[in-house]
Amino acid sequence: MRKGAMLATMLAVGLGAGTSPADAKVKLKVTPKTPIVDDAITVSFKTDRTLKKGYHYSVALIGRSGSNCSSFVVKDSQRKPKKGKSMSFSLSPFDDKLAEAPEWCQGKASITVSIDKDGTNKGNIVGITEIRFVAKP
Repeated sequence: MRKGAMLATMLAVGLGAGTSPADAKVKLKVTPKTPIVDDAITVSFKTDRTLKKGYHYSVALIGRSGSNCSSFVVKDSQRKPKKGKSMSFSLSPFDDKLAEAPEWCQGKASITVSIDKDGTNKGNIVGITEIRFVAKP
């Protein structure tokens, strides 16, 4: 799936409404850099603002879809760190919203961090990156 198609999918599920990738201000770090399909990943970043009351950070991963593999994970944070503080999310293929699979779908995946209104998954993207899940050695 192309990056544009992935972004359109994110917008269709209510993530990042009103924000383009060019507007994303937070640099995301993903570890491991080249994840194997059964690796859990960690997405970390430094916050660019102190959140207003009623808002939270959310991370979404959307990848290639396939049979028996994970491609859609969304996680919300209960933490509300001040501007400049580190934040991280751990994502596993077992967290998938659509499939109960032990591995990620091989290939490219987009990861976004957004600031969402509490009780929703609708907000503005503040960080976006792309990774590639590789086959097991």
